[in-house]
Amino acid sequence: MTEPQRLGDILVIDDEPMNILALKGVLSRAGYAVASASSGPAGLAMAKRDRPDMVLLDVMMPGQSGFDTCRQLKNDAGTAHIPVIFVTCLGELADKLAGLDLGAVDYITKPFIAEEVVARVRAHMNFKRQQGTIIDAQARRLDQVHAAQLALLTSPDSVPEAQFAVHYLPVLEAGGDFYDVVSFGGGRAAYFVADVSGHDLGASFITSSLKALFRQHAAVDKRADEILAAMNRILCAITSDEVYLTAVCLMLDRPAGTYALSSAAHPPVLARLRGETRCLSLAGLPLGMFEDAGYDVLGGSITQGDRFYLYTDGLAENAGRYATSGEFQELLRRSCEHNSVMPLPNAVVNLVRDMAGEDAPVRRGAAWGRCMTPDGSLAVAPELRRSFSASTENVERFIAGIHGFLAERNLNGLAFDMELLAREALLNAVQHGSGADASKMVHAVLSFHEGRLTLVVRDEGCGWNWRDVSEQPPAPESESGRGLFIIRKYADEFFYNNPGNELTIVKRVPAEVLHMNDDGAISIVLGPRLTAQNVPALRETLRGRIAQGAPGIRLDCSQLESIDSMGIGLLVATHNSLSKLGCALSLGGVRYEVYQLLTLMRLDKYFSIIPAGR
Repeated sequence: MTEPQRLGDILVIDDEPMNILALKGVLSRAGYAVASASSGPAGLAMAKRDRPDMVLLDVMMPGQSGFDTCRQLKNDAGTAHIPVIFVTCLGELADKLAGLDLGAVDYITKPFIAEEVVARVRAHMNFKRQQGTIIDAQARRLDQVHAAQLALLTSPDSVPEAQFAVHYLPVLEAGGDFYDVVSFGGGRAAYFVADVSGHDLGASFITSSLKALFRQHAAVDKRADEILAAMNRILCAITSDEVYLTAVCLMLDRPAGTYALSSAAHPPVLARLRGETRCLSLAGLPLGMFEDAGYDVLGGSITQGDRFYLYTDGLAENAGRYATSGEFQELLRRSCEHNSVMPLPNAVVNLVRDMAGEDAPVRRGAAWGRCMTPDGSLAVAPELRRSFSASTENVERFIAGIHGFLAERNLNGLAFDMELLAREALLNAVQHGSGADASKMVHAVLSFHEGRLTLVVRDEGCGWNWRDVSEQPPAPESESGRGLFIIRKYADEFFYNNPGNELTIVKRVPAEVLHMNDDGAISIVLGPRLTAQNVPALRETLRGRIAQGAPGIRLDCSQLESIDSMGIGLLVATHNSLSKLGCALSLGGVRYEVYQLLTLMRLDKYFSIIPAGR
């Protein structure tokens, strides 16, 4: 490395070639690397591209003046930090003050003296270097605080039984938002989200005590309002009058199928309950303000697939709205419904991005808000997840994985449709989204949950305007343009994100999907319900298979959530019909509640009933 490169890079912007030559000579001999531009626009372009350590700028230039150039340098985030020294023949105090007001750090008056130029440049270079050292040291300290703050937060992997996902990003290096999750075992858990007033370093220190405080009072036999009230009394005693926090506490009891929610002036909780999306709002004073504050409780029942979204007001602020406004809550509700078929981690990230109105990767320090979602599900959705370079060979590997995924779940009857849908989506991501550039990645997730196969394909391209594409098929003579039309026809639901670089495809699994086992027995995958409404159609299917001489029928009950007396009657009738032919009925993957009911009816004495997990 040469001496000029060590001392720093200087850009000289001057329309006089002789001035440039003179300054280059003086500064080069002093140990600096010097580049030059003969006009303001050319100098701006070089400064944005090369990011010099300092700019020496002539004031009087034709076209764009030095003042205008300085103003543009300081208005650009990429160049605003670069020190600017004006080199000019103007000696009036008003002119110097005008330049300093624009952000310049000094003036050198023409005709200049070489020693003065070097001395001024060296002084400001040393100041900039010292300032950078101080900033770096502060950044390291903030990073340490930030790392310590993140270490306090509970990760979903550390409490898998709590079944939650989280997307956390402080507004500053150290913020005042906090969350925690406590599992009591047996499907019971408590979820806590808080937002400390202010988002500075002082707020971050309050969050360090919240974890101990929440865990001290969260207990399986305590109500959500009791937890908040106990925390409030202690916070009132240990915090100043200027510090307070909003908070929300959610208690889930999955075995009992209940939830209880309490809020301390926190934004409404978004809930997806039994297929309906709504905002749950509760009154309550912030924590740390009034020692005798009381809190209300809102409770109800939950079932498989229900979700609660807990977030702070940063989510609304980044969307340019108030958290309690009807407009924001409507946006939140639509996003929740849009992502209801997504696996939990994807749904959380997508919801935050939907609120931000853009889909670029999250940058550190951006105010995206936070969102945590405990899932009321009793089981985690199985999924096939792959990230691979954009090539047709990798597409084929993922397609092979889809066939294995379907085969494991006796869903071979959907293999043609899912392969067709996946191939169209993946090839579009490889060839168009990624431009067949193998250095770019394609991300694909196939999941099976609540009787739905969901495929999400995302590329790293800039997206496309999918809204203007016609729903009509392309002309017969056209050689392209059929992919989206095929997806429309074969998918039950499909939608893109806003930019158009992520496609979600949903394929519903029919109430029963037939599959022939190796021993000739018919396997039927039941849907979520075996009740009076769908018993007639299933009865006809079963009668048809028995009439065709099926040596046995196996019912896959892994997706069966509810059954009534008519459904039980159909099972008994099927068993009786098969028994007369010397054949057997068997049930597999039966969930706990359904298994309890069927054994209560003593049906396990007549045909095989195998509970889930065996």
